[in-house]
Amino acid sequence: MFENNEDHMKEAKRRIDFVLNHPANSEWLKDSLRKALERDPIEVVNDLEVLNTLLRTHCELRTVESLQLSDTSR
Repeated sequence: MFENNEDHMKEAKRRIDFVLNHPANSEWLKDSLRKALERDPIEVVNDLEVLNTLLRTHCELRTVESLQLSDTSR
């Protein structure tokens, strides 16, 4: 899959560390990332698919709803 797995792992760790240490990232994100790193990676990927599907749709609908409400208040 990857030609040099060690380099990919180093880059992944660098990115993870960046997210965990960046002050602008939410505690929810950091906590979720820390917990995910302790879990079975296959389970994490499966859960990510479910969360992505559910939350993306939910957030898109909430955003549209919010925009529509702000348009009607003008």
